[in-house]
Formats: sequence, structure tokens, C-alpha cells
Amino acid sequence: MARAAGLSERTARRHFQMQAGMSFGRWRLQAGLVHARERLADGAAVAEVSDALGYAHPSNFIAMFRRVFGEPPGRYFARHVTCCQRP
Repeated sequence: MARAAGLSERTARRHFQMQAGMSFGRWRLQAGLVHARERLADGAAVAEVSDALGYAHPSNFIAMFRRVFGEPPGRYFARHVTCCQRP
């Protein structure tokens, strides 16, 4: 992406950090979590979502989800199902 914009990778990273307030890697993780929560709320299987996000094993995705949200996806949606379901 940096090359397409005519920037060095380092310059692109620096500009991204200034504009977004976080690193590209952190932003990518956040974007993946938003997408994952939407898909899981719609009833997608954890294995399907973890595969779509590029995790080698669903357990790796579950560990990341737990680290960010404080509980695994199953428990999270059992407790938050009304706030996360889409109309």
C-alpha cells in the first residue's frame, strides 16, 4: 500500500500512526474484531470466523478474543446477545 501511495514503508507507518492514533497492526486487529463480532452475532461458527481471519486454529482466535473482550466468544454472546444482535 505504501508503494502504491508513493511512500516508503516507514513513512506510511508514521503517517498511519499519526492519523489513526494506533499502529497499522493494531488497527488491523481492531477491524478484524469488529468483523468477527458481526459474523458471530449473525450466527457464524467460531471455526468459520477464525478461518476467514487467517487464524491457524480456532483456539488461537478464541485466545485472542478472550484477551481483548475478557471472555471467550460463546460466553461473550451468551451475556451480550441483545446488544450485539443486528436488526
